[in-house]
Amino acid sequence: MSLPDPALLQRVVQPALDEVQHEIDGKITEALEQVRDDLSGREPEVVYADLRSRLLETVPALNIHEAHLRQVAQLISRRRL
Repeated sequence: MSLPDPALLQRVVQPALDEVQHEIDGKITEALEQVRDDLSGREPEVVYADLRSRLLETVPALNIHEAHLRQVAQLISRRRL
């Protein structure tokens, strides 16, 4: 049995992958907005812990880059996001 043409496979699979990515992006955006609304102005560590928890709850397989997430927490803490 031969493998399908990679270009054909990509064209068939890509729309489903795009839909999943769009859904994940929406969930991440919603979690960020909730944390911003709930914790704006709080200590960065509190914001970071809650944000990390909500993101992992929302998208369990999410690979979180700690330094970037801490930067987002700082922005929320300072009411700049």
